[in-house]
Amino acid sequence: MKDVTPEERWAIQLVQAENFALRENFSEAVVRARRVLRDVESALRTEVDGSRRRQLERLRTQAAGRTQAFQAQYDAWNQALLERREATIQSAEAQMSAPLPVPPPAMDRPGSR
Repeated sequence: MKDVTPEERWAIQLVQAENFALRENFSEAVVRARRVLRDVESALRTEVDGSRRRQLERLRTQAAGRTQAFQAQYDAWNQALLERREATIQSAEAQMSAPLPVPPPAMDRPGSR
């Protein structure tokens, strides 16, 4: 693999995070986007060049926006799971009280003689 600049690496990592989100792996998407955000903020603390700082600030804004979007998707997905789990728990008593299906008599099955 060729050497890439930090900006290229961060852009690749954001695309990877987006791909994880598309596959509903929101926790991984959030972690990757946060890592990019942390790295960009770290680079901003040491950067003195004005044009490079502006470029890093744009990248930080982009990473922060994606992090928030992925976090919102993760929260909504997690809430849906919690609601489905709660519905299953609430319906458990009704399911347990229902009679079990009666299997057909053994003589109706092939090879039961």
